[in-house]
Amino acid sequence: MKKRKLSYWIVGFYVFIAVFHPFIANENAHNFSILGKKFSISAPVAYSYNTIDETVSYSPPLKNGHLLGTDIIGRDTFAGILKGTEIAVKIGFLSVLLATILALCMGLFAAYSKINPFKIDLISGFLYLLSAICLVYYLWISSYTSYIYVVVALIFVVIINGGYQYLTRKKKKKWVLPIDGFYLRVVESMKALPSLILILACISIFEEFNVNGLILILAFLMWPGISRYVRAEALKVLSQEYILAAKAYGASDLRILWKHVLPKLFTSLSVIIAFSISAAILVESTLSFLGLGIPIDEVSWGTMLKEAQGNFSAWWLAIFPGIALFGLILSLNIIGEEAAQ
Repeated sequence: MKKRKLSYWIVGFYVFIAVFHPFIANENAHNFSILGKKFSISAPVAYSYNTIDETVSYSPPLKNGHLLGTDIIGRDTFAGILKGTEIAVKIGFLSVLLATILALCMGLFAAYSKINPFKIDLISGFLYLLSAICLVYYLWISSYTSYIYVVVALIFVVIINGGYQYLTRKKKKKWVLPIDGFYLRVVESMKALPSLILILACISIFEEFNVNGLILILAFLMWPGISRYVRAEALKVLSQEYILAAKAYGASDLRILWKHVLPKLFTSLSVIIAFSISAAILVESTLSFLGLGIPIDEVSWGTMLKEAQGNFSAWWLAIFPGIALFGLILSLNIIGEEAAQ
């Protein structure tokens, strides 16, 4: 329990550094005014992560005013570690957040459709499919022209589908939609994709690959595993007797999912989230170390480790970023292990 609390404090410290690092390492003073009086506060570290001074190339720690030394072009190592903390936290937390939101939506929908199958008639299914294709097409067109096209298409789709449902509101022959089976096939196909090959393909396709692009790719790769777990846990909860009792008392499906299913999921989902964040951070550091991750002008722990590989005498470029990476990954893994117990 003590290890878990300490790990929470350490992760919180990393998040604090990621948010406030421009106020800790900055060559420019921060100016602000309170009640008409102007104040100026200098950052504790008088260097930004992108401040270049080639006269102090590969300066050792505690020399030339640099606490943890410099790299080949004179950038401060300490400021670079702080910037790398921002990138690691941003990629790790945001990619897992997006993946978890998508996984919850897909997993809960699949589990609910298995317990309560959706039925639809043939013509309605055909109209819904055409409507989806139409909306996707006009959304793509609108991204190059004006969004008025997608608005008009949405209104048209609502009128057509609503009109058909109103005119054929009498009893129709319906078929059960195999949503859960289709979902499982999609998840299995996604899990079969080689993650590293997909990431490298996206990097080669897009000319301007940045941090946001890496976040989206990692979220796309992580959601199937989280979603499959969500589906399994949701099915377990939805089969409990108190859920049947809640339905008998007239509780809506949305209320059941919100009040009974989600709280049960978040307790056990925290384990997967902690390990997924550490995995995403490791992927970013590995790609940056190989020179395939974020843009070359960005500073991250992986790029600093790669630079240390080219000059073994610059040990500080390997030791300090390595310690920062090790501390965050270890803390996240301890949180996940303690939560699993």
